[in-house]
Amino acid sequence: MPSRFYRALVGLAVAGGLCACTPDAASDVATAVPASPRALGALTTVESTEPCIGTRCISFVLTCPDLVEPVRGRFVIEDPAVAVRGTVAMFSGGNGRFLTPLTADDGTIPEFRRALNDIIAGGFRLVQVVWEDGWTGGAPERGEGLDKLSCRPATAAAWIADNLTDEGTPFCAGGSSGGAAQVSYMLTHYGLEDRLSLAVPFAGNWMGHIDVGCLDDDPMNAALHYSEMARAFMDVTMGFPAGEGPCTTRTESARAAFEEASIAGGGNDYVHPNTMVWIILGGADQVGALPQGHAYYERLAKEGSPLLKIDVLSGAPHGLARTPGGADRIRDVFLRECRSRSS
Repeated sequence: MPSRFYRALVGLAVAGGLCACTPDAASDVATAVPASPRALGALTTVESTEPCIGTRCISFVLTCPDLVEPVRGRFVIEDPAVAVRGTVAMFSGGNGRFLTPLTADDGTIPEFRRALNDIIAGGFRLVQVVWEDGWTGGAPERGEGLDKLSCRPATAAAWIADNLTDEGTPFCAGGSSGGAAQVSYMLTHYGLEDRLSLAVPFAGNWMGHIDVGCLDDDPMNAALHYSEMARAFMDVTMGFPAGEGPCTTRTESARAAFEEASIAGGGNDYVHPNTMVWIILGGADQVGALPQGHAYYERLAKEGSPLLKIDVLSGAPHGLARTPGGADRIRDVFLRECRSRSS
């Protein structure tokens, strides 16, 4: 953490390479995990008068057993004009309040929107998950953290799988940055491998080892240490004002909570026999998602998850989905790999 393979992979990306491979398992990632998945929450659909830009929209309120506050959200659904091959849920970055627009302000089609259009044209129902309140805000000073907060996207994904996916067709999910975290947590902490055929976390996530990022007392892993902006974000997930919580203050007593909330360290499941996990990272990512995201990949590889792939796109920034090459790669993975799998 990071392993020798990670350092070689970064060198390859900088030199102009691309990797879609599974290396020898890393030997330096902790393996102690909880015994069972965390409990999902409850999703209740509600009436909404907001205009819908998709085929149909569903508004909802979601509660979770380990969270104090409910959260509001919306599914924006676009159906293909051809027979449905499967359903793809897409989660946006940051606090998840974003919807990919149909066109940019100048009337052009953004690269990622073009990729989504191709996925729909390929026969997939697209469901964009929009968090009206954001999914990352913790109740004031309750120390909830991302492991508990990710009950929200996990519950939303389970509802989509059970209610918006046609029988006999696959359910797949993807997301960028904070959206990549939403997708990863639903596998590592919430046991959704029985529903997900394909998970594509891209441009992230930077929550691989939150303990290392926040406490930054490990000079051997300086690449994993957080910026002040990332620390402020983590403070909010713990229920503190940005810049005033345990990540910014580097509070040692929060180490166990940070580790439990980490995607690569605190989960209960890192082996997914029937779920393809395809991680896409930007070789020129400058926000910490490259080393932290790779830590998640290393954990899956170490544990022996059999359907595991990774791409590091040379020269691609954190916003790789906005580049032609990044958008094309995301599209191609979904069109090829969103299919039913069984043991």
